[in-house]
This record gives sequence, structure tokens and C-alpha cells, in this order.
Amino acid sequence: MVVTFGGEFGCGSKETAEYLAEITGYKFCDDEIVTEVLKDFGIDTEAETFRYYDESMGSSSIADIRLASNIQRKAIQSLSYDVMPLDRRMDDAMRKVQTQLADEGNCILLGRCSNYYLRGRDDVITIFFADRELK
Repeated sequence: MVVTFGGEFGCGSKETAEYLAEITGYKFCDDEIVTEVLKDFGIDTEAETFRYYDESMGSSSIADIRLASNIQRKAIQSLSYDVMPLDRRMDDAMRKVQTQLADEGNCILLGRCSNYYLRGRDDVITIFFADRELK
């Protein structure tokens, strides 16, 4: 069984996820573990560009490419055959990391879009925390 935790900053999801891992004996996978595994995929997690793309929208989308002129589109496509953009490499690596951790068995994954990468699996429960304060 895999439990994914997501939430707003400061909502207490980390503390709750750690506690659940402690009482269930599940492996707790937070940002530090995921970042370490990303290194195995050849991503320099210390680089400034990593911090820019990490948990952000990333670079141009397919929609942006469709809006480009034919000449620009051909140039973009030829470049994309040579080097996959960092945000796409990170997305691919993150998907593999999340899947690998989930495939290893009982674990709790904190953040890192784990609910997105593991959607559709029968062995995943997703929990999202909102702000702690009731308004």
C-alpha cells in the first residue's frame, strides 16, 4: 500500500505523514530521499537550474510550440531531438523515482507530485492537507 501526502506549506502534512509511517512501519519518503534518488538519474540537484525547475511549471509547453512560426517550430523540434529540456528530464526522472519507491512496497510519499505520478494505481491512497487554521 502507498499513501501520498500533499498539502499547503505549513499545514502539518509532514508531521502527520511521519507519525503515520511510525505507527504503521511504512517507509517514509520525503524530499531528501526523492532528491537522493534523482541523483541516480544523473540530475545535478545542487545546480541553480534544478532549483528553478524543481516543483515549478518549467519551460515552454507544447502549446507554445504550436504558436511558433514554421521556421521557429522546425528549429525547436531539431533542438528537442538533441537534448531533452531539464524540466522534461526531471519530470521523467520524478515519475520513475515515484514509481520505483511505490513498487518497493509499503511507503508514505510526501509531496513531490506523488499523487499525480501514481494516479490510476490500485494500491495508492492520496491525502491532501489544507491550511491548519479554520477560517
